[in-house]
Amino acid sequence: MTLRTVFERRLGHGPLVLVIEDMQWADAASVDSLRTMADWLHARQLTIVLTGRPAFTPAALAFGRAAHAVVQLPPLPDAGIEAIHMRYPNPAS
Repeated sequence: MTLRTVFERRLGHGPLVLVIEDMQWADAASVDSLRTMADWLHARQLTIVLTGRPAFTPAALAFGRAAHAVVQLPPLPDAGIEAIHMRYPNPAS
C-alpha cells in the first residue's frame, strides 16, 4: 500500500493534520515526496505543518497546486530560553 493510499483512506474519515519536524535534515527524495503528496492531495482536507531551522528553505518545496503559507520565526533569545528553563526546571537536577 502506498503512502498516498494510506492518506487518501484516512482523509475519507475527516480532516488530517500531518506534522513533520526538523526539515533541515530531510533528503532530496523526502522533500520531493512531500511536494508530490501535497500536489496530489491539494483538494483534500489535509494540513501539513513543517518545521525547520534556517538551513531549511521552504521555497525548495514549490507546492504547486497546494495552498500554503510560510511563517518564519526568529531564534528565541537567551532571556526567553532562561525563562522557559526557570518555569519548567529539569526534575533530574
